[in-house]
Amino acid sequence: FNANATCASWTERTSLGGRCWPTLKMATDDLGKALCVWLNSTLGMAVYWLDSNRSQDGRGQTSVTAIPNLPVLDVRALDPERVAAAVAIFDDLKDSVMLLANEAYRDPVRHELDQRILTEVLGLDEDSVKQLAILRNQWCAEPTVTGTKKTGIAYNT
Repeated sequence: FNANATCASWTERTSLGGRCWPTLKMATDDLGKALCVWLNSTLGMAVYWLDSNRSQDGRGQTSVTAIPNLPVLDVRALDPERVAAAVAIFDDLKDSVMLLANEAYRDPVRHELDQRILTEVLGLDEDSVKQLAILRNQWCAEPTVTGTKKTGIAYNT
């Protein structure tokens, strides 16, 4: 969490993946993009963090066999308009540079991603965006997220 900006990446070409970056295949590219958007949101990263093995501060990993059990947004259950909204978010932000995950509290790209996921994909109101900002700040203050890096919210408020 203090070494990577994303929990998931989407590639246009088939990729092999590996232990740290396993390959996930969705039924369509749009569903893959929607899942990628979700996993890189604060909610997606926090859910991954909750389920990960945190044997070192600032690091989290999960086994390939545990991936099907990760509690993520089921993008397959979204109606086509919501999937299209997630794809639009992906397309709009795909070339943006995100800060490391533990710096999500001050990352304008992640803030936009979170706001758009909540409002455009989940259909929630702006108050939910404010509530998520509180959660994002608390998550970024968690020692197992920041580790030993001095870039966490505890050092920069």
